[in-house]
Amino acid sequence: MVPRIPNSAKPTVLVAGPLAENITGGVASFARLHLGNRLLRRDFTLAGFDTGDWREASLPVRLLASAALYLRLMARVILTQPRIVHIHCSSGRSFYEKSVLAAACRLLGKKTVLHVHGGGFQEFYRSSPLKPLIRFLLGRPHAVAAVAPFWKERLEQLGRAVTLVVPNCADYGFFEVAEDPAGRRLLVFIGDLTEDKGVFVLLEAIRALRERGFSSPCVLAGRIQAGPGSRRFEETVGDRRLGEVRVVRNAGGKEVRELLAQAAVFVLPSRSEGLPIAMLEAMAAGVPVVASRVGGIPDAVTDGVEGCLVAVDDAAALADKIAALLADDRLRQSMGRRARERALADFHPDRAGQALARLYDSILQKE
Repeated sequence: MVPRIPNSAKPTVLVAGPLAENITGGVASFARLHLGNRLLRRDFTLAGFDTGDWREASLPVRLLASAALYLRLMARVILTQPRIVHIHCSSGRSFYEKSVLAAACRLLGKKTVLHVHGGGFQEFYRSSPLKPLIRFLLGRPHAVAAVAPFWKERLEQLGRAVTLVVPNCADYGFFEVAEDPAGRRLLVFIGDLTEDKGVFVLLEAIRALRERGFSSPCVLAGRIQAGPGSRRFEETVGDRRLGEVRVVRNAGGKEVRELLAQAAVFVLPSRSEGLPIAMLEAMAAGVPVVASRVGGIPDAVTDGVEGCLVAVDDAAALADKIAALLADDRLRQSMGRRARERALADFHPDRAGQALARLYDSILQKE
């Protein structure tokens, strides 16, 4: 660790990512947590640069937005003169855009960190005809951060040594959700209401649970993306055999905490994941998890300890695990307690702040 310097001379870190409060998703959630991290701010001055959210923009619009983004970031770097530029990205267009940004910042003489999120990176690389370019771009930053050991291993298989695992975390407020196991009845899903997040598998499992006599209300909180999938979702969720299923769109942090305070089980049957922050929020709130065994999820949830893990697209297994928790109050409450303990130990913002401080110290030590 480098010696700490007086507060008046704290190194400045420019945090670049989707920072606006109306932007959903794990990358945006962590980027905002990063910028507001209390522990990290003791030793570093954190400045933010909002890269926006262009996931649903057309290619011409995205290209124009990217060009403007490069110019704005270069101007911000010149004006702010940060010691480190830390850029958050996912896969696909986001990776290309943000890794080029990192390379440009390096040309300006700044230390750069590329922080890779998103469960789609492995498939993005596998299906890309530009594999050599992806490997080249991964080699340009001074450091690469991964969100979980699973992703560290996958990125290193591409030939890039990951400097450090910086675990995702839940915001401070989720650790303050009141414990009331007896008053928790809901099944809660939080995430985009899409096939990739397993929402249709969940609805199939809910139908099976109703046939077994389980009547716990289900709340699906998330964004419905435009397109054929949205029509299918609306038709499926309207099935009367599903019983009480409520959809909450555009839920903010306060609404999510209120939902988790009433949640008996948090369910996330995704097909791919980085390390889902919604799941970590549920764990911080003391809610047991039933989730797919994908991405970084097994790095956070041990099957039978903090929750239950199932295979992707296995609605029958999903229903079985949920039913087992709903039928056994003691099991559900003990798993919820262990989930909170695990979140406190490994996925608290202070843990992320400590990891980021170690990362920055290691970079600055090489100057």
